[in-house]
Amino acid sequence: MINIFISSIFSCIILLSSGIIFEKFIFHKKTKNIDPWTAGLYGFIIIGFISLSINFFFPINKIFGTAYFFFSLIIFFIYFLKYKKKKELILITLFVSITSFLLITSANINRPDAGLYHLPYIRIIQENKIILGLTNLHYRFGYTSIFQYISAMYNNLFFKVEFLNLPLASLFPFFFLFLFKKFTGALRENNEIKTISIFFIIIFSLYSFNRYSNYGNDIPASIFFFVLIVIVFEIEKIKEINLNEFFYILIISIFLLMLKTSMVVVLLLPLVIFLLNKSKKNILKNKNTVLSVIFISSWIIKNILISGCVIFPLKETCLKNLYYYNENITILASSEAEAWAKGYPDSKKKMSFLEYNSNFNWIKTWANNHLIKILEKLMPLLIFIVIFFSKKIFNKSFWNKYNLKKLITNHKILLIIIFTSICTIFWFLKFPVYRFGMSFISTLIIFLSITFFINKKDSMYSKRFYFNVIAIGFILFCGKNLNRIIKNHDLIYHNSPWPQIYTMKINEKNNEKKFLKIKDDNLTFYYSGGEECMYSKSPCSNYYNKDLKQKKINYYSSFFIKKN
Repeated sequence: MINIFISSIFSCIILLSSGIIFEKFIFHKKTKNIDPWTAGLYGFIIIGFISLSINFFFPINKIFGTAYFFFSLIIFFIYFLKYKKKKELILITLFVSITSFLLITSANINRPDAGLYHLPYIRIIQENKIILGLTNLHYRFGYTSIFQYISAMYNNLFFKVEFLNLPLASLFPFFFLFLFKKFTGALRENNEIKTISIFFIIIFSLYSFNRYSNYGNDIPASIFFFVLIVIVFEIEKIKEINLNEFFYILIISIFLLMLKTSMVVVLLLPLVIFLLNKSKKNILKNKNTVLSVIFISSWIIKNILISGCVIFPLKETCLKNLYYYNENITILASSEAEAWAKGYPDSKKKMSFLEYNSNFNWIKTWANNHLIKILEKLMPLLIFIVIFFSKKIFNKSFWNKYNLKKLITNHKILLIIIFTSICTIFWFLKFPVYRFGMSFISTLIIFLSITFFINKKDSMYSKRFYFNVIAIGFILFCGKNLNRIIKNHDLIYHNSPWPQIYTMKINEKNNEKKFLKIKDDNLTFYYSGGEECMYSKSPCSNYYNKDLKQKKINYYSSFFIKKN
């Protein structure tokens, strides 16, 4: 266990250092003025961008991982010397490390997605530069997230290979620090609306993000969506937004798309803010506009190279003239993903994916299954809101004075409600499963409740109340994870108690599996025989298409389907 804790400390240092780079070179903050409470969260963006950029030309091997590790140590040491509140920095590092340790020790990986394509893709980019037509080997590789590139960068000579699990485990504690900093700032400002909105997000996050095994690619997207909302809510005047505020919103929105394709709708927010802004020319002339274009272009180019599509599996964005583009796989992946999100496995009627998705044929099945689960997941938040506002809900005088016309007095809240409503409608029509839309729906519920029950003159509860509730929530968060560690203390396997990355079965020893190597004059890959590839030699797939071929073009490998 001591190995995991020490690894967690260095994970924290890597992310803090990366956040310092983000703040210093993009927003030109002086090193001594960079806030460690929020910087660590932005470190994920920089690591992802650096890792992706390298992979266009090289594998993310141990040489690059080790070099970046040493670079991070140097940056952290310089920052430590210049930062005045050294005790605070040490406490932040310990908080992130301990929380990461609790989350990851004896935890399971996200099942089955981690075994199907998260871990296999990490291994692919650690051993290969970008492979053209990779979705022909397994279409799920088109769904990969920038988080796989972040995890791949944790590949170095000093730590166990399981070190790659730590970016996910470090994410929540950095997010919690970000929220807590914003929350205490709102309290100092006596901004009741801002205080309560962030307070609700904290409570929702503590019970929604308390299991590492649930994280996958969905929780990081939800976390950064909340970050985006908090930043938007801090803007004083949307139409007069300053350049730094705009570029925080733009870069995080782009990062959300890279985390999860379903977050493409989020790009509407910076677009609307740009159109409303009075300083459009200043935004367009700023160097960060160029950086943002490079940032999103790199992801689009990566998508085109591995799948032939700007956004896989949206066929309207695909370049059909590319020799490795596979229209059949794209259409299948698109219809299958949407159908499964709409409850296709629960349907008693036999129909194709396309038929199930059309004309709202899915509604009844979805309502009888997914909708019930969604309501169950949201019930704690709804109950908490009712209890929190009980003084007003059960007060007749409040309702007697209630004026419907004055519901929206805050333009930022109106923007957030409209924005999250659009996101929720998009989610409902395309992929209405809870984990894809949890941040959309919960944000909408939170800000609607604030609109109904809060006004500027309100003073709902004391500071002690807020801090006590957050403290109890965090203790329960830690208690749940500590209970899992104690319960699984006698579970022995290779590299325990790190999460198992070689097997999905608890009773196996977690040793790296040696799958069948398919090799002939035109093809080389590992076939797992139908089981999850996990973190095995790459490239690996759990199915084998007999028409699959491989060739090299200018030192780049490519997979394509032989056309009859």
